[in-house]
Amino acid sequence: MTIKHLLKSAIVLSVVASSFNIANAQDGHYVGFDIGYNDIEHDYKDNDPEDPTFDSDDKAVSFGINYGYKYSFQNGLFINPEIFYDHVDSSAKDSSGECDNNQNSEQIINFIAGVKSNIGYNVMNNLGAYITIGYEYVDGKLANNVNDDEQWGLSYGLGARYNINDKISAKLEYSMTNVELEYSGSNEREDTDINKIKVGVAYHF
Repeated sequence: MTIKHLLKSAIVLSVVASSFNIANAQDGHYVGFDIGYNDIEHDYKDNDPEDPTFDSDDKAVSFGINYGYKYSFQNGLFINPEIFYDHVDSSAKDSSGECDNNQNSEQIINFIAGVKSNIGYNVMNNLGAYITIGYEYVDGKLANNVNDDEQWGLSYGLGARYNINDKISAKLEYSMTNVELEYSGSNEREDTDINKIKVGVAYHF
């Protein structure tokens, strides 16, 4: 799914939503807690042509916190900047079997943090749908505990937030991030794709 497709989805959503009686959904500051499912794929590469290359993947649960602010415009559109931290603790091993005895064949992601902006439409008084675009910091290392790397990468996705009452809301969100990790002191580098589905609750104040 590309940003172009996301923008098309947002336009369609706005057209459909225009038939509703719009009232601004919950605005202001909030703090939230998320649980996520992460599908992480590594494409391992080595600058040494004699070393094998391989792919690895992992499915990991994450736990996160976030802080944000939502501002709605009179036409029903809203903008929602947010900062977040997710503890991931993912460990992915070589799926080809070529490097089973090599510590460098196991890639670990400890956490993901970042900033993003949710831009969307208040479909009805207690429901908002949005696209999300952000910049994420991925902390990774190899299993030898010597070589590590941290990189920033662009993220984008779709989400929806439902206001349960005037203080509590729930959300569902999908996003994708791509980074290239280049481990210090080694020839290893990885093209890493992270697909995330998050559910969460937030307290508004």
